[in-house]
Amino acid sequence: SEAATSLTDINQVINQTLKLMSHTIGPGVSLATMLSEELPKVYTNAGQLAQVLMHLVKNAFESLKGYGRVLIKSSLLGEKIQIEVIDSGIGMSQETKRKIFEPFYTTKDVGTGVGLGLSISLNIINQLGGNLKVESVVGKGTTVTVCLTSDL
Repeated sequence: SEAATSLTDINQVINQTLKLMSHTIGPGVSLATMLSEELPKVYTNAGQLAQVLMHLVKNAFESLKGYGRVLIKSSLLGEKIQIEVIDSGIGMSQETKRKIFEPFYTTKDVGTGVGLGLSISLNIINQLGGNLKVESVVGKGTTVTVCLTSDL
């Protein structure tokens, strides 16, 4: 079935998602946003986008191991709306980065994660006509960037 799309305020989706997740933030973790005022509304599936953001923010929190910061940025680059989830966590090795989009790949202890977050997130973003990329440095943190096209 075709995903229900509607005219969506991306910043609103980000804020609502973070509000839902605020109870999961530990005392050593800070969460900040830098949301661009100039984003146009886009036709997208807000529910699916929120699901992806939840996965990404949850991953970011988990990579912090209880201490550090997560920054969510939105910006407009030409026709593209960019959402970045930036964490100061443990980062990923090249090997891990190669595998993160494989279904069921997880770096978590057995029984704590099913490893579907990123592979599902990638599928959803692709279905929404966007793309998702991951940059990471071991010991420095990870940035996951979601790009959506704003051509209305």
